[in-house]
Amino acid sequence: ADRAALIAHLKAADIQATFHYVPLNTSSMGQSFGGRPGQCPVTEDISDRLVRLPFFTGMSTDEQSRVIERVCSFKTLKIQTMRYLITVPAAARRTSEHTFAIESAFAQHLRELKQELGPRFTEVVVAMARMDDPSWEKQQHELTTIDERAEQIRFVPLHRYGCSKGEFLRETPQLLKTISGLVREADLVHSHFSYDIFRPIGAWFCLFAVLMRKRVIAVDDIDRRRDAEMFYRTGRWSKRTYWMCKHIYDPLRDLLQRSYVRHIDMMLFKELQQVEDYGQGLPHVRLFLDPNFSEEHVVNDQFVE
Repeated sequence: ADRAALIAHLKAADIQATFHYVPLNTSSMGQSFGGRPGQCPVTEDISDRLVRLPFFTGMSTDEQSRVIERVCSFKTLKIQTMRYLITVPAAARRTSEHTFAIESAFAQHLRELKQELGPRFTEVVVAMARMDDPSWEKQQHELTTIDERAEQIRFVPLHRYGCSKGEFLRETPQLLKTISGLVREADLVHSHFSYDIFRPIGAWFCLFAVLMRKRVIAVDDIDRRRDAEMFYRTGRWSKRTYWMCKHIYDPLRDLLQRSYVRHIDMMLFKELQQVEDYGQGLPHVRLFLDPNFSEEHVVNDQFVE
């Protein structure tokens, strides 16, 4: 954490500092030969504290002094390091002790988020489901690897993605303990609406954030209030499934959504109708326009003309 804060402190003054020396036993090649974390504790400890400062031929005396002064100021400056905690209903796969793989577009979103947050937030913590072996084998070519130490984006695995209700229930005590710990360490919590009422991960993050008086925002990607009608009319759902969703699950989701709006600091919707129905003029309920389209929804130039 101190190294990340120092690098952010230097970056704020347009001074580039980095690190990339990884112990051989924890490197990808080293692990392929049987290396494991903990085999070289002194090396690993020193590696975590190394920082490469600017040093090059032609570096002027003024440039050297500016770097020295900035480093020295860090020793006496009480920097408020903050953690940005985000949870999303997706999956990631840990690929080594300090790297993980996620869907490529989301990896780019995280990198842009970290850049936009600037030096005030020294770490982005991503809490999401863990990808199992079959999913990994199928999707690994579509994923991007993130280096946690270099990019200051850390992955915390939760439950197994796609797990049964029974498996999720068995993991619930440990999940609640993990989530409460993450929220306690965070300065800002970025959650999502829990459409899956049997696996309410997003709601749990919001609940702990409210109880611990942490700043919390939540995003609802799509208005699904008409899903039951649509799936029933298209033949995807039986009448029983439609009735259960329409008269039991959807009312529960509506109550949960209203609870979000009432208790959290900001609620972002991607549908204007939701803003009008749930916000009713409240200043902390906003429209967050970030549409997602499939290829078949995009028209060509000829159609426009």
